[in-house]
Amino acid sequence: MKVFLPLIIYSLSHIALFGQLAFEKRMEFELKDGYTQEQVFGFGKTGFMVRSRDEQQTSQLSFWRYELFDSEMQSVGETKTALPKKYRVRKSATSENHLHTLFTNGKGNFSIASMAIPSLKEVRTEGAIPKKAEIGVMKVLDDQLYIALSVNAVPFLMIANWQTGQTRMVPIRIPYYGPKKTRLQHFQIMENLGQVLLFVQAKKEKRKSDTYVLALDRSGQELENYNLTRFVDQNLISISASWLGRGEWIFTGTYSTRYTHQSEGLFFCQVENQQIEALQFYNFLDDLEDFLDYLPEKQKNKIVNKKTRRSEKGKTYNPPYHLAGHDLIPVSDGYLFLGEAFFATYESETCPDGSTTEVFDGYQYTHAVLAKFDALGGLEWDQTFEMWPAHKPHFVKQFITMTTAPEQSIDLVFANGNEVISKSIQYDGTILKDASSNEMLMIFDDDQPKSTFSNLDHWYDEYFIAYGRQKVKNVVDDLEKRKRKVYFISKLKPN
Repeated sequence: MKVFLPLIIYSLSHIALFGQLAFEKRMEFELKDGYTQEQVFGFGKTGFMVRSRDEQQTSQLSFWRYELFDSEMQSVGETKTALPKKYRVRKSATSENHLHTLFTNGKGNFSIASMAIPSLKEVRTEGAIPKKAEIGVMKVLDDQLYIALSVNAVPFLMIANWQTGQTRMVPIRIPYYGPKKTRLQHFQIMENLGQVLLFVQAKKEKRKSDTYVLALDRSGQELENYNLTRFVDQNLISISASWLGRGEWIFTGTYSTRYTHQSEGLFFCQVENQQIEALQFYNFLDDLEDFLDYLPEKQKNKIVNKKTRRSEKGKTYNPPYHLAGHDLIPVSDGYLFLGEAFFATYESETCPDGSTTEVFDGYQYTHAVLAKFDALGGLEWDQTFEMWPAHKPHFVKQFITMTTAPEQSIDLVFANGNEVISKSIQYDGTILKDASSNEMLMIFDDDQPKSTFSNLDHWYDEYFIAYGRQKVKNVVDDLEKRKRKVYFISKLKPN
């Protein structure tokens, strides 16, 4: 296979080696200010949008507020839109100058509200989907929205033109497999190709599945359909693609030796003109040197000893992990993979009849792994580090922002509760800087954050934006304690 490595560098105005992020500005809303369900969406130097629902409703309508702030965190305008009362937010997606929100009700009706930035002009699209449809990821390419659906365990891709209102249901089918034997694992928008890339898992038997790559054009017409795992026994759990040009692709992600949602290691795959050139697998425990380093020594030894005992009996032991993988990043001499490990949590809930049941309580993230592959897929090094966000999302998400700068470093930034963690790692895997800051900027001098559920995203240039819910305690001059619950938004930059 020819090795063609374009130098794709995701550089943020040369902010490598930043060390720490400092809080510059902060704004906050009282959580009981008449609005709820606040969400923040960044739009680069234009600013950011806060979408929230007005708690004042009529018997028929609910009202959603869209407020736009500039890069200096000053309000520059707001508008409201009305929807039938039973509609709720299901998915959101942003393009360069639009926020798209998918609302649905329990009868299978949907409404897509597309809000322009900065004019705050709205385009509305109405339609219907099957009542029992499970809604997955929503993404946007130009004037098309792509929404993953599962209807009675059968996968579809709905394409909706948010300008004209035209919609199309595209069935996702693999030859020789029944519709209920297939599952849409993930899909990517390939903007440079004007294509949608679908990864479809087809179950062959109890312990084995194959992963197919389907390429569609903007309208949903199939362009390619081929099997990545035809000659191997492993099951691909998560996957993302990088296009090299001239019919060449790199795929990477996680795998398992069983048919499951949990991962046992990383894989690296090279494809040229639909032909598999190489497919390599790296077990978390056997091949990644630092994968258990995030654990206390006692827990680490417990896993190692259990694996040793299993090996002596001729058995294998692979502690299962869920891993939220980032899209592969090509660099000058290879590729970077970043994955965030998590597990599902549950809490007991008492039923009206006095019995108890286990209810899903969100995903707890525990650690992350950064790995470097060479141009041919060889694993050069890996780094594992702990992460423990206070927020447990009910959907798989990515907490870490990763940026790279040529010949300098790989920079990672993420929020852990009240702390902002920043790491700088050289291209040979050496850690240059590992810093944390818990000195969060507050509104008043005597404010003390007691608990924080926050997110941290890159905003524009060297700036980041942190936002979320927070409990704040303040001691005033008369020593009387004052507590408040707020939704805060902060602007940060490297110091």
